[in-house]
Amino acid sequence: MPAGYRFPYGHTHKTQEEVYVVVGGSGRMKIDDEVIVINQWDAARVPPGTWRGYEAGAHGLEILVIGAPNLGDPRREDVEGTRDGWAD
Repeated sequence: MPAGYRFPYGHTHKTQEEVYVVVGGSGRMKIDDEVIVINQWDAARVPPGTWRGYEAGAHGLEILVIGAPNLGDPRREDVEGTRDGWAD
């Protein structure tokens, strides 16, 4: 993600957990109502039912997202999203 970019919506999953691994740059993650700073090689586990969103820092953000379990088809039934989840 380019420097200063905020992903435009937050989301949550009913059954899937995700792990976000920062492979380059830095930024912030919003996990429910908590905002945390994330740097290269940090990992953040987000359990099912938890809202999440992220934004890039001054040098951009490269993240690897790993989700489990496999959601099968149709995948979209497991996810709910919303815009404007951040309250700067």
